[in-house]
Amino acid sequence: MKLYKYLSQARLSVLRDAQIRFSSPISLNDPFEIKPNITALANDTDLVENFEGIATRILIEEYRDIQANLSLDEFLRLASNNIPKAKQEFPALVARLMPQIRETFHRAMLRSIGILCLSETEDSLLMWAHYSNSHQGYVLEFNSESIFFDQRDGENDFRFLHQVQYSKQRPSFVLKNIQGFSPFIQKSEEWSYEGEWRMLMPLAMADNVIGDGPSAIHLYNFPRDAISKVIVGCKATKDTTNEIIDIIQSNDEYKSVEIVRATLDEQEYKLNFLKL
Repeated sequence: MKLYKYLSQARLSVLRDAQIRFSSPISLNDPFEIKPNITALANDTDLVENFEGIATRILIEEYRDIQANLSLDEFLRLASNNIPKAKQEFPALVARLMPQIRETFHRAMLRSIGILCLSETEDSLLMWAHYSNSHQGYVLEFNSESIFFDQRDGENDFRFLHQVQYSKQRPSFVLKNIQGFSPFIQKSEEWSYEGEWRMLMPLAMADNVIGDGPSAIHLYNFPRDAISKVIVGCKATKDTTNEIIDIIQSNDEYKSVEIVRATLDEQEYKLNFLKL
């Protein structure tokens, strides 16, 4: 399968350096990214069953922070008198705290996950306009069978391609029951024209980081032989076109890469591609 990355002419470094950005969700243009509707921390039965263990850990931490004349065992015995009542009230307390729990979860995901967004199509007029600077940029065609797109190292969902699912409703989950990255590969059906596939990587594993804070750019090395074609935009300048040709021709690892240019069809609102 071939997948496509739309890029502006300002990002020829992706082709030149063989480093591609995995974006923090905070920098993407969909405000719903990585924000599933978390309806609960766990069901009430699980919360009650686990309450005593949670409460004991909290009490031990509290004991360490106070100057008590009691031993830890005595402190826990006295404090445990209130546990039965607190145990019954615990689910209601967690429910009241769900807005803060959701926000904490979302912030953690924004800080830790990087997303590479690719498309099934190379000729979307909207995507050329939005992501390739009004057709002045270029598109990279990737071979999804490259080892770069399947780097699985266990049972987690990092390091390999996922097909994005589209729907009208936001996905809703109980946090305890979330399995893998299914909440992070669902988007509004209004984005379905993009035919997106995405790969997720820990931002901490980037090969190159430019800047810091929320606006930092996280770059990952990819093998040049993962690219099979470069498509030059129909409004790309001569300088941009020549630079792309020079990058391809000056690197032996790109020797099998085809270079084509998008042109406007005479009869329909569509793009044709001519080999350069």
